[in-house]
Amino acid sequence: MPSLFALGTEVLGNSLVAMFAAFGSIALLLFVDFGGSLPERLAAQAWLVVAGAALVCLGTLASDSVWLPALAMAVVAFGVLFSGVVSSVIAASATPLLAVFTLAVMVPGPAASLFDRLAGYSMAGAASLIAIALLWPAPVREPLRHAMARSCALLADRLRAEVECARGDSTGDNRVALEKLLVIC
Repeated sequence: MPSLFALGTEVLGNSLVAMFAAFGSIALLLFVDFGGSLPERLAAQAWLVVAGAALVCLGTLASDSVWLPALAMAVVAFGVLFSGVVSSVIAASATPLLAVFTLAVMVPGPAASLFDRLAGYSMAGAASLIAIALLWPAPVREPLRHAMARSCALLADRLRAEVECARGDSTGDNRVALEKLLVIC
């Protein structure tokens, strides 16, 4: 984050690029942590960057008015938070998306400032993808997860077989299967 801010202010000499790069990197790296394998996390992060860029555009276009930012914030907040019911990845993305949209809509600027805002946010997006690919550790896997899933499946099979035997629906094959399940469990 400090390096992106320094790049925007000292190298590029553009405070708007620096602000969106710094704030975008905080939102993209600290406010969200996706689970899954590395390709899944990179894909989720890439979609987050794309969705955030769309919200930066929308927030910039709405920021030049007095009443439009409040209306846009209400609509976008409802849409982003409500879309979290679709999947856990979208739900995890709600905070950074709202943070980036809030910055874009709160800093007044004409549509001509859209390039600078997107340049800063794109720098933050590229840095977040690189950081996740090279620096972020993989989520810790539970060592007993597969053993627990297997034992639950075996227990479910045993309960089904016992219910069939208790109902009297069992044939000789079902009794043999139940006996095998009793030996396994």
